[in-house]
Amino acid sequence: MGHAADPSNPLSPFAPESRAVREQDLAQFTRALAETDISIPADRVAHMPKLLWLYQMGLILFWIYDRSEGQARTMRLLELVEILES
Repeated sequence: MGHAADPSNPLSPFAPESRAVREQDLAQFTRALAETDISIPADRVAHMPKLLWLYQMGLILFWIYDRSEGQARTMRLLELVEILES
């Protein structure tokens, strides 16, 4: 995991070697946003796919380091996010 945060390491999701996968993820977020009924201010639309991708990376990192029984802390985090979204 230590290498994943280093953008010079080919295993990192931020590395040039993972660009194709990263761009595919960004394209999926772009598509999801285009197909949703959620209203996004025009000045933020271009930034949203990357923000969602970074959010996803943060959740994955949290989950990886979650040593609680059954990843209970991660599950609680997801519950809190759902509350904030509603």
